Amino acid sequence: MSREITLSTGTAPIPYHVYDGHGMIVLGSCSAAALADRFAGQDVHLVLSASGEAIVVLFFCDFAKASHGPHLELHMTVLAAPKQGETLSDDPAAWLAAVATRQDWGMLSLHLWNDTPQVVAYNSEYLGLQAAQCQGQIAVAKDQVVFDFSDGEGASLASGRLRRMPRSDAGLMWRVMRGLGWRGIWAALRSRPASAHLINRKSAVLNRNGRAQTFTAPDKMVVTSFNPTLDRLAFGGVLARYGIAAKVTQHIWPFRFVYRHPDDV
Repeated sequence: MSREITLSTGTAPIPYHVYDGHGMIVLGSCSAAALADRFAGQDVHLVLSASGEAIVVLFFCDFAKASHGPHLELHMTVLAAPKQGETLSDDPAAWLAAVATRQDWGMLSLHLWNDTPQVVAYNSEYLGLQAAQCQGQIAVAKDQVVFDFSDGEGASLASGRLRRMPRSDAGLMWRVMRGLGWRGIWAALRSRPASAHLINRKSAVLNRNGRAQTFTAPDKMVVTSFNPTLDRLAFGGVLARYGIAAKVTQHIWPFRFVYRHPDDV
């Protein structure tokens, strides 16, 4: 790395890179009313589904090889926009397409946990993401991904047992492509690595809703519909308050990821 910053835990390289690992991403809905206090004083607004639900994106990640050393991450974000009143249909395929293509929108970081002090310090002190300490494990088998996260005091935050499928759900992906249209499909194909924006909540570290650009370039990406009779996902602690309902799972590996600071241009 060519640059370093100083944190409470010592020096750290920038920008943040992940070179290998597994990521299980869950796309779903949650109560918009339960998010009201999290948006108080912010300059971005919830994107809502047609039925009035917020659109949540959860990350359960095992970063096996990274610029800050191996670590785990549990991250809850919700789709947000600079303009109030933005909506999408109730079809999760439309949510997938929006995350991939609406570069003026972003995922507002609501809750973030990591299992090493250096990464907690980096996310909190440099990126302004208000991270907290956690402990956990992610086990990837041939047919499933199993994970369990608890907070710094050992109280459960999230656990899951999700199917690991050999290929994406063809019907779901067809709906995504139909929603994108040819222009959107062409733009998505040209966007390699895939880019999205993550938005921080205002804090003493970054007193604005900065939009940090991220880049992801895995070899494998399998997207399937969440099946409540075969998949298991449970939440505890602060995450239990939101009424999260999973709709889609996305397994990506090997995880390659770059997270830039909002001020990087």
